[in-house]
Amino acid sequence: MLVLRTDISGYPSFQELLEQVRKVTLEAYAHQDLPFDKLVEELQPERHLSNTPLFQTLFVMDNVPTYNLQLPGLTLLPIVVKAKIVKFDLALFISERNWDYKVVGNTKLTYLNQNKSLIYLRSFTH
Repeated sequence: MLVLRTDISGYPSFQELLEQVRKVTLEAYAHQDLPFDKLVEELQPERHLSNTPLFQTLFVMDNVPTYNLQLPGLTLLPIVVKAKIVKFDLALFISERNWDYKVVGNTKLTYLNQNKSLIYLRSFTH
């Protein structure tokens, strides 16, 4: 997992946001060998038991092919595990197989913010 800090104050354009995310991502990859626990220890972020120490939004793009693994006398198939606990304010998972996209999201926000989250999630379908 790669933790990125993105500043969206001032309502940057989509292009500006992409440029910022690209820059931050390249910098983060340059330091990816630093253990997560060490990062938390060094940064000493304000901690709340209700959320993770460095991020509240998770975005996962899964475009790695999955295959049924065949071993002598054994077949391994991928399984879908439904999360029962929501760990982030907003989590968005996109999987792509042969240009077929599946989008799943979850949130632990209040009802009002859930509606905003649904609008956000629907924006990925258009």
